[in-house]
Amino acid sequence: MYDWNEITTQSDIDVLMNVYGGFHDSCIFSVNYFTGSFVDENGVMRNGAEQEKVLYLSLSSQSAKETLELHFSGVRAFGFVGWQEGCFCDISSCYLKYDCEKGLFIWADSEEFSPEASVNPMNPECSYIIASSLKCKLK
Repeated sequence: MYDWNEITTQSDIDVLMNVYGGFHDSCIFSVNYFTGSFVDENGVMRNGAEQEKVLYLSLSSQSAKETLELHFSGVRAFGFVGWQEGCFCDISSCYLKYDCEKGLFIWADSEEFSPEASVNPMNPECSYIIASSLKCKLK
């Protein structure tokens, strides 16, 4: 098992995209989301801090021999496309950018994703994650 690598620059993103083949012929096999929220012993609702909103995304690839795990924290929004008749689960390309003006990482399983377009959470066109920080590791 490898250590987490912090993604902080476009250069880091470029390395990740190169190492994982631009996510071509990969697929999501696991998603795990933690809100940081809980009810304490006095029955008070605790909301959790920004960085406690964490989403783990695990992917496998036909060309990469290792599993890729992405760790998003400070999650602002996400949506996943579930089963659709006549559609494959494979990712042929992905969108991964850092919006330095907003301080957000944006990942989607389609390079056609547009963060400026309004996203319909009941019918997303692709799976996407928007968060304030990103780490990755190969397993």
